[in-house]
Amino acid sequence: MDVVRGEEGVRWWRRTVRPDARSIARGAAYCKYKPAGTIGRMRFAALALGILLVVAGLIWIAQGLNLPFAPRSFMTADRAWVLYGAITAVTGAVFVGWARRRGSEG
Repeated sequence: MDVVRGEEGVRWWRRTVRPDARSIARGAAYCKYKPAGTIGRMRFAALALGILLVVAGLIWIAQGLNLPFAPRSFMTADRAWVLYGAITAVTGAVFVGWARRRGSEG
């Protein structure tokens, strides 16, 4: 086995996790096999969406509170946008937390 390139010359990032005898005996629900890249793409998409939602929510909160550094728009000094921004930021934080938790499981 080549240490640098991985098993039998296959690059380490292209290898997939193969099921072992124990996971096969436990059933498909406990199998360690996952299609290559699917979980990573879902995790990245959830993380990116979560970060965008958190940033947008914080901007909406700043505009609703009429903070001096917030961009001016129709949302300025409208308290409803503080609530909308808080809900959006919390939703984004949930996405980020889910993406980070899912990444540590697989």
